[in-house]
Amino acid sequence: MHIVTDTCAYFAVPRFAKAHNVTVLPIRIKLGEDVVREDEITTLELFEAIATRGVTPALVPPTPQEFAAAFEAIARQDDLIMAIHCTGQLCPLPQNARLGADMVRGRTTVHVIDTGSVALGQGLVVEEAVKAAEAGLSLEDAIRLARGKIHQLYSVFFSEHPAYLGRAGQLGAAHALIGQMLDVKPILSLEEGEFVPMEKAQTRANALEKLAEFSVEVTEIERGAILQADPARTAETRQLLDLLASEGSDYDWPIAPLAPSLGVLLGPGAMGIMISEGAATE
Repeated sequence: MHIVTDTCAYFAVPRFAKAHNVTVLPIRIKLGEDVVREDEITTLELFEAIATRGVTPALVPPTPQEFAAAFEAIARQDDLIMAIHCTGQLCPLPQNARLGADMVRGRTTVHVIDTGSVALGQGLVVEEAVKAAEAGLSLEDAIRLARGKIHQLYSVFFSEHPAYLGRAGQLGAAHALIGQMLDVKPILSLEEGEFVPMEKAQTRANALEKLAEFSVEVTEIERGAILQADPARTAETRQLLDLLASEGSDYDWPIAPLAPSLGVLLGPGAMGIMISEGAATE
């Protein structure tokens, strides 16, 4: 069984995909007249391009034909493929993967999973599928384990620029415009693959408080991370860590880079927290 994913997935272990023979198809980002692969630009570079060049970024997913070509190449060595992708509500990767799978039907078996997630959450689903594949489990069992992981994922973000969410269809145009004008920061949970507004924050400090409050709603954290554009701890990161500690969290929160594709959807200055819930201990 061969696992396929896309560049929105984040793995805490460097070079995880290569070490486990996972095929990673690139999401591309359109910046004005230029188109770059997501894995060839950092989120900080993306935000700098937005600021200095005044461009509005857009996501360009792999086409059905590109998926079909990848599946054909894999089928020469493996006749079972699991394609695990970021939420189709934000970028039509799962839809294109299914169309690509239709093109190779009869030559290989492709099962497409829409994780309803992004970044760390998506990566954790891939990791679960990799474990199943390397343990020699059947496709059906691997699918069951991967889908089980999806139901353990929780995410919340805030955006400094509601207009980005409006352009991505994740926030009504009127709400996005009013939010931008009033300089409010929507707090959003990722539910069934879609950003759902929870409440609004007037300041970044207030938005960080909302992220910390969210963390205590998950009773047992198996894996979690703070998502931000800067890969290093900043003064704001330390502020959030202090807030998390004050909420009673003793989890050692790592930083996961905010994927450029997420930056396109949320805009500069966005931050988030992602959690995979573990089994509660007695």
